[in-house]
Amino acid sequence: MKKAYFALWLILAALIVWTPAPARAVMFGSSAAISTGGGSCTTDGNDGFAGAPAGAAQFPSLLSSYPSRPAWCVAGVDYAVGITPNATVSGNTITETSVVNNPTNNDKKSFYARGAAFATGAGPLPGGITEGTAYFLCNVTSLGGASYSYTLSTTTACGNPVTLSGSPGAFIALKIPGSTTNTPSSTTGWNGTANCLTYTFTICINGNNATLDHWDFQNGGGWMVTADTSLRTNPTITNNYFRVGTHGLGFIQDAGQDPAGYTISNNVLDGNARWVTTTAASTVGSGSSTITVTSAAGITDGMTVCDITNDAAINCLGVSNNTSITISGTTVTLKNATTGGSKTTTGTVTAGDTLRFLYAPGVGGSFYRAPQVSINDRGSTVAQYNYIKDSFSEHWQQSVSPGTGGVANTGLTLKYNLWENNGWGDFTGAHGDVVQIYCGTFGGTGANCSFQTVSLNYNAVLQNTANALTTTTSFSIADSGTYGGIYSVVNVLNNVGIYNAGGGGANLSTYGLFVNEPSWVTTSINFNNNYVDTTNACDGANNNCNANNWGGVFNTQGGPNSPACNATGNVKLQTGAALPKPVGGYC
Repeated sequence: MKKAYFALWLILAALIVWTPAPARAVMFGSSAAISTGGGSCTTDGNDGFAGAPAGAAQFPSLLSSYPSRPAWCVAGVDYAVGITPNATVSGNTITETSVVNNPTNNDKKSFYARGAAFATGAGPLPGGITEGTAYFLCNVTSLGGASYSYTLSTTTACGNPVTLSGSPGAFIALKIPGSTTNTPSSTTGWNGTANCLTYTFTICINGNNATLDHWDFQNGGGWMVTADTSLRTNPTITNNYFRVGTHGLGFIQDAGQDPAGYTISNNVLDGNARWVTTTAASTVGSGSSTITVTSAAGITDGMTVCDITNDAAINCLGVSNNTSITISGTTVTLKNATTGGSKTTTGTVTAGDTLRFLYAPGVGGSFYRAPQVSINDRGSTVAQYNYIKDSFSEHWQQSVSPGTGGVANTGLTLKYNLWENNGWGDFTGAHGDVVQIYCGTFGGTGANCSFQTVSLNYNAVLQNTANALTTTTSFSIADSGTYGGIYSVVNVLNNVGIYNAGGGGANLSTYGLFVNEPSWVTTSINFNNNYVDTTNACDGANNNCNANNWGGVFNTQGGPNSPACNATGNVKLQTGAALPKPVGGYC
């Protein structure tokens, strides 16, 4: 689908289950397979297997039903992605390694098992620890280097020591913002007060070479990371747990401040969006503050509701109704999502109307509806081994801020990531790209910005629930915004795309894996060795779903270039046959 969705947003779960890793006898180019828990794979030496965090893969059986599979190890299928386990236990003492910010007594930390809801085969926490609960540190001891040991208490000053038991192997220890003495240099906002973007619960990068490592950014309602306006360099955001909570914030939003050289790796980024559908049990007229439903299964306080059958009764589009709810039995009471006061219907809700209840914290605000990661980067971006899931709109949006004379990005590499289910808010008008890369506008004209090599390689993309109704594409490159940006090389290599939820159009992914505008690419475009389940990969106009719609190439915007195009080894997962040319060919 061609999109004019180019306005750069200015403001804008249970963790990886770690299990003892299988022996990694890495064999490059060998026919000997490596056991991965869900089958086997043969690493090609470039697929990310060797550097992956220890633990069970999120979807080890994902490819087992297909007649063919990629000839490499797949992110989230053959190896885990997400947070690196960093803690072990002996008796009542926890030892933590690779510590970036030294712990002190009375700091707070939370702990997560090696997977919980993020992978099969969960590895347990030590007995005595409840996952995600904040504990105070006691008896903190430096073990030399970047290792420390400590015990735990449920109260300050070790007033109520925690007795630990078991030897579960490595697990995850995360620092809690607002409760830890030693915070990263070149950052502010750790006490939750407004800074940088004038929003609370926003960590501001205000210096160069900032490193945010092993933080629990979902704790306390959710935190967001941003940057000041001083063109900071080399921010590193790694091994953190982000989850949209009651504050309704996104994850990483630099709001046009243009840092350079992002490294974003091994994070879990959970948009926490979901919805359920039921029907009205009786008819109520305009001005009603309560509705009865036939089933309350899955409906919880704080959801927002709209009438799919009669939008005039409870508006859906844009989620502009600002309607929250409380639920008691099968009776739904409408609330003003901002004030908590009463809210009423604006038309008749008829018995049998389809009602949709959406859980999307902060859904009425610009943070939540914007892409969960929205950055500009004047330097070279690397994002790898991240698990990004359940976004209301887009997972990731990236540009270079427009400006007179143009601004260059020296390289964008997104690899070894697992992208799952974006576009939960599609029915409200939300935009659902997995990754959108473009140049914006400056003074109403093209941005005159440039990207060098853009590589989206060895990723896995899953649109595997019929409820996340994305209407756009996985990798949208040089295909949005006011044109004028230049790309040197575009690589879309060795990715897996699964667009099969529900079948027969229950989940429509417009042009599947990619859309591209070749006329803005100067040198070459390479679409090679991608494996795609095309079941619900559809066109943008008629919702026709067929193998050609695994991608879309358009030459309608009048760019000045004619790049070389390469396309080999692309496979339709359902049959093992070669994929046909995508809509528009390759160039």
